Amino acid sequence: MSKFIIFAHPRSGSTSLARVLGEIKGVKMCIEPFHPSFSIWYPMEKNYHKLITDAKSMKDALNEIFEKYTGIKVLSYQFPEKIYFSMLSNKDYKILFLTRKNLLDAALSNMIAEQTKEWHRSDNLSVYDQLKPIPITKIEEWIKCVDGTNNTHSKFLEENRPNEYFSLYYEDLFFEDIKTNANTLQRICSYLNLPLPPTESIEKYMIPANSKINRNELYKKLPNYEEIVKHFSGLG
Repeated sequence: MSKFIIFAHPRSGSTSLARVLGEIKGVKMCIEPFHPSFSIWYPMEKNYHKLITDAKSMKDALNEIFEKYTGIKVLSYQFPEKIYFSMLSNKDYKILFLTRKNLLDAALSNMIAEQTKEWHRSDNLSVYDQLKPIPITKIEEWIKCVDGTNNTHSKFLEENRPNEYFSLYYEDLFFEDIKTNANTLQRICSYLNLPLPPTESIEKYMIPANSKINRNELYKKLPNYEEIVKHFSGLG
């Protein structure tokens, strides 16, 4: 069983991946230990966002965290590149590098979550009835920032840990067919030297239909949805 880091940008499916891997017997996941609010969410934990300032403090924090956890989920915006480079180059941990091909969807998902304060699956669908328009420029800036960060980290991993990390996309993770999801997880788990999660966990976290939220319909609730689609029609 390998110690591992899920390294991802926001709205890339990283929480669902962390949760399904956390259902494996013997695996204990820590979700976003570097978030500024981590020690508020979990009062027994340290404020690593404040404590980590350089490569040494990052290494010390990782040693401490991995004394208790098997894997962690980390978002790419929470520290400067140099600090993350020290984390990504640490060969004590395997890296799952998770990104999303459709950054427009990721941007809309992120900005809707900012409006509603609903960051994960929720039964409270009424919060989506009063969405406000999202400025085109704000979407463009978000996509440019995330794309640049993804490219920087991808290049670093390829140059410093070639064939030693596992790169995957949101679009390759979540299908209605449980066998397809299980096959993808099998490749991930083989890389991590882990058994597969229980079937019911794969169904719960990996099948989109099990979410009460239809993302395509949700985006249409944005008052300027048609304007957004028209502007980004060439993005893919």
